[in-house]
Amino acid sequence: MALVVGWALFGETGIFAWNDYQRELNQRRAELVEVRRETSVLANHRDLLDPRRADPDLVEEKVRGELNLLHPDDIVVPLPQRQ
Repeated sequence: MALVVGWALFGETGIFAWNDYQRELNQRRAELVEVRRETSVLANHRDLLDPRRADPDLVEEKVRGELNLLHPDDIVVPLPQRQ
């Protein structure tokens, strides 16, 4: 009987493990919110870069960024890198 009670309390599906599962579930939910936010941002950029209806300002920004092209009268404002 003590073995069954011990397993119910301390086993991998026991009462004490339940708190660990809840904490891990909350962490995964927070990660899911962040991934969904990043997915939304990327989907927005994808839509803006669609060749059939591309936003000219965004396309110019991307091309200039990739090719390092600047006009003599451009002002460069460095932004901190996102991680």
